[in-house]
Amino acid sequence: VNQIFRLYETRDRIFQRTYTEKKHYILHFDGSIRGLTVGAPVEFRGIRIGQVADIKPEWDFETFSPKTTVLIETEPQRWENLGEERVDSKKEIDMLVAKGLRAQLKTGSLLTGQLFVSIDFYPDAPKAEVKYGEKFPEFPTIPAPLQIITARVNDLLSKIETVPIEQIGKDLG
Repeated sequence: VNQIFRLYETRDRIFQRTYTEKKHYILHFDGSIRGLTVGAPVEFRGIRIGQVADIKPEWDFETFSPKTTVLIETEPQRWENLGEERVDSKKEIDMLVAKGLRAQLKTGSLLTGQLFVSIDFYPDAPKAEVKYGEKFPEFPTIPAPLQIITARVNDLLSKIETVPIEQIGKDLG
């Protein structure tokens, strides 16, 4: 008799729900992704909806800059959809992205520096669209909070450097 007996890594994994439908998306990040690993969670407001499937550094020869490509695997069956009418998943994702749905790297642990992918709504995010045509669709991202703070501090320091402090001191004296 042909039977399959599945082996699990841990006892807890035995009792986790199994989802058969998987959707893959490509994410591109410009900054460091140190602390992000294959298997890291993909979460929506703290609820796990998938995991990181692959990470690969790439060189963009159009812009002559490095970027990191992250492949995520989501499980759409984890989502409960409210409402009577369903639209196809591509149109549904496009509508959510138009409302500000973006992926962002966040710190899962300050002690270990582990990162995870957070998907949430950012209504002030720049306009973006899901890019189709590759093997997997490219989902829009926004910079990590630390990247945003670092960019703002660098911008402020650049502005301070242009202030003629010596001239102001001479004018006051």
